[in-house]
Amino acid sequence: MILGRPRPLVLAAALLLSGLIAGGPAAARARWQLGPVQIATIDGEVAIAKKQYRSRQYLAARATARIVLRRRPDNIGALSFLGWSEYQLGNYRASSRAFSAILRWQPNSPDALIGLGWCNFKLGRLMQSEKNFIAARPLTVGDQRYVVADGLGWIAFARGKLDRAELQFRSQAEQRRKGRIQHDGDLGLAWIAMRRGRFAQATALLDKGLRESPDYFRLHDARGRAALLQGDYKGAVAHALMGLKYVRYNSELYYLLDAAMQQQGDPAKALATYRALIRAYPDIPAYYNGLAWVELRRKRWRKAEASFLIALQMQRNNAVARFGLRQTVARMNAVAIDAWKLYEGGDYGPALAGFNKLLGPVARTNPAIQTGRGWSLLALGRAKPAAAAFTAALKIDPNFASAKRGLAAAKYGYRTAYLLAWDLAEAKRFLKARAQFVRARAVAPKSEQWRIDEGLAWLDLFEGRTAKAEIVFRRIIEANATADISRKGLGYAAIERKQYSKAMEHLKASYAIRKRQTVTSFTIPADRLNDAGRYKMAREIVEAGARIHGQNGAILFQLARAYAGLGDSRRAAILAKRAAGSAPVAIDPVFDKLKLPAVLMTPVRRRLAWGLYFARASKQAAKRFSAIVIATDGGLEAIRGRGFARYRLQKYAGAIADLRLAATSEPGRLKPVREIVPIPGTGRYWPIRYNASSTLAWAHFRRGNMRLAAAQFRAVLKIYPSWIDALTGLGYSLHKLGDRAGALSSFRQALLISPGYPDAWQGILRMGAER
Repeated sequence: MILGRPRPLVLAAALLLSGLIAGGPAAARARWQLGPVQIATIDGEVAIAKKQYRSRQYLAARATARIVLRRRPDNIGALSFLGWSEYQLGNYRASSRAFSAILRWQPNSPDALIGLGWCNFKLGRLMQSEKNFIAARPLTVGDQRYVVADGLGWIAFARGKLDRAELQFRSQAEQRRKGRIQHDGDLGLAWIAMRRGRFAQATALLDKGLRESPDYFRLHDARGRAALLQGDYKGAVAHALMGLKYVRYNSELYYLLDAAMQQQGDPAKALATYRALIRAYPDIPAYYNGLAWVELRRKRWRKAEASFLIALQMQRNNAVARFGLRQTVARMNAVAIDAWKLYEGGDYGPALAGFNKLLGPVARTNPAIQTGRGWSLLALGRAKPAAAAFTAALKIDPNFASAKRGLAAAKYGYRTAYLLAWDLAEAKRFLKARAQFVRARAVAPKSEQWRIDEGLAWLDLFEGRTAKAEIVFRRIIEANATADISRKGLGYAAIERKQYSKAMEHLKASYAIRKRQTVTSFTIPADRLNDAGRYKMAREIVEAGARIHGQNGAILFQLARAYAGLGDSRRAAILAKRAAGSAPVAIDPVFDKLKLPAVLMTPVRRRLAWGLYFARASKQAAKRFSAIVIATDGGLEAIRGRGFARYRLQKYAGAIADLRLAATSEPGRLKPVREIVPIPGTGRYWPIRYNASSTLAWAHFRRGNMRLAAAQFRAVLKIYPSWIDALTGLGYSLHKLGDRAGALSSFRQALLISPGYPDAWQGILRMGAER
C-alpha cells in the first residue's frame, strides 16, 4: 500500500523531551564505557541527524545515524532517525529493522511500535500493523494518539471497510477544523472518494487542503494521482514536482512523476524534468535512475548507462540501477541476438560472420557489435584483431564492461580460445570442445602446447578412454611437476578405477599446487566418492572447496551427502536446505542421491521445490512439488506450489484443480507470495502479491472463462482490496464481458495504489484503442 502517514517529527520531539535521544538509558551507556567527550560527540551527531531529518535530507540523516550506530548500537535517537529516514525513502524493511532494534532496548517504546505499524502497513501486513498500533495506543500521549487513530483508519481503508474508515477520517477532519492537527482527515476522505470514483469530490477536498497547507507533500501526492487518473498528465506532473520541492525525495511522489511523464509521451520534457531535479538535488540516486530510463526508452544506450553508473556510485546496492544496466546491455545486444546465440553455442566462425554483417551505421553507435566481433575473434585465437575490435567498442562507449573485459583478455593471446574449449567440455559438448582445443593449438606458443594435450586428455577421460588419458597426464607431470590439472586428472582416473586412496593423494596434490580452483574441481570428485560410499573422503574434499568458495550451493549439497552417509542426518538436512535455497537448479539433477529420514527430507524437498519455482524452472518445480504431495499423502502448500508451477507451464486444467484445493486454506495457513514478475506484453517487471485464489482467477481467465475469472477476482478483493494484480485481472475480465465502466474502475483502482503499474495502463490503453 502507498497510503497512510506517520508523524515522525512529533514522535522524535517526544523522545527528545524524554531525554532518550541523548544516548539511551544510562545502564546501556555504561556497557560501552564511553567518556564524556565521546558522549558529547555522539550527542552532537544525533543532533545533526535530527536537523537533517527536519530539513527532509533523509539520505544525509540516514548516513549520520549509521555513523552513530557503528559506535553505539543502543542509541535510541539514532535508531529512531534511521528508522524514519528509511521509511521516508520507501525502504520499509530496513525501517522495520531499525524500529525492531529500538524495541530490544525499550520494549514499550511508542515511537518504535508506531513506526513498525506504518512499515507493516506499507508492506501489506495489515494484521501485524493493527497489532502494532493497538500495542502502542495505551503508551501514547498527545499527538501520538492521533497518529495511532490515523493508522487504524488507513487499515480499515486498505481492508475495503470504507464506511468505517470514513467515520474515522471525518472525526479527524473535524479536529483539523478546530486547529489541532494537519489535513490527514481530509486526505483520507479524498482517498475514499477516489476509491469510489468520485474524482470531483476528491479534487475539491484536496484543493481545499492545499490552499491551507501548500507544503504538505502527501496532499500533492493524492492530488497528482487524481489528475493522473483523469487524464490530466500535466497536472499530475506539476503536483508531483511541487510535492518533491517540499520533501526533496519521496518514493511515492517519484513513481507518480515517472508514471505521469510516461503517459505524457514527451521524452524531451521528461529529460528536462529529471535534469532539473538532479541540479536541485544532486545527492539523490533515484533521479539519475529516472533520467537513465528515459534515455533507455529513447535507445540512447550510452547516456542511459552513464546515469545508471552514477546512481550505482552513489549507492552501491541500488537494485534499480543494477537492473537498468543489465537491461541497457541486453537491449544493445538485441540487435545482434542471432550472432550472440551462435557464439554461445560454440559456433565462433559463423558468429563472427554474423557480427560482421552488422558493421555499418548501427555499429558506429552501438558498442555491442564490435564487442561481439572481439569475443568471436578471441575464440578463434586471433588476439590482435580482437584487441582492435574491443578498442573500437570502447571508443564508442568507454564504460562498456564486456569490451573492457575483452581487451584485458586479449593480452593473454590464445588463452580465451583455450578456456572456451574447457567451457564446452564441462557442458559435455565434447566434439565442439575437441575442435576448439585444436583451434587453440594453432595459435598457442610452443611452450604451451602441453596444455592443449592436457585438455584433449581430459576429453578422453570424460568419454571413457581412461587408460589413454592417464598416459598423457603422467607424461605431462614428468615434464612439469606443477601441472595441477593433470594431477587432478589422475585423481579422477583413480576414482574411475576405484583406487580411492590414490585418488585422494592426487587430488590433494592438485589442490596444494593451486588452491583456487573451480567449484566443479571439488564437487565432481566428491559426488563420485559419495556415490562409492567414501563419505569421509568426500567430506574432506568439499571442506577444502568450502574454504575457497564459502557457501556455494553445490559444495554444501555434497557436504550434506557426506554427513548423511556418516550418520549425522540433522546436520546434513541443515546443509541440504541451505544448498537447495541458494542453488536449486544446479543441485536438482543430483538431488535424489541425498538419503535422509522422511521427517527430515520433506522440508529439504520443499525448499528445493520453491527454489526451482522462484528460479522459474517450472517443469522441475512441478515435479518436485508432486513428489512432496505423494510423500506426505497430500499437503496443501505443495499442492499450491504445484498449481503455481502448472499455471506457468500453461497446464491450466491441472493448475485449476490444485489451486482450487489450496484456496480452501486462504487466508490463514497459506500466506500470500510476494515476487517480482514479468508483466506480459509490457517488457517490464513489477513486484506483486498473489496466492492460490488469485492465480486460480488468472487460470480461469487464460482458459477464456471470464465469468468465473471475474467472480474469483472479486472474491480475492474482498479479502485483499489493495492487490493490484487482482484489480487488474478483474479489469481485463470485465472488459472481455463488455463491462467497460467496471473495467475502467478496476484499472483506476490499481493505479491509485501503484501509479506506474504497466499492466493496468496497458488495459486502459487497450480500451481506448478499441473504441
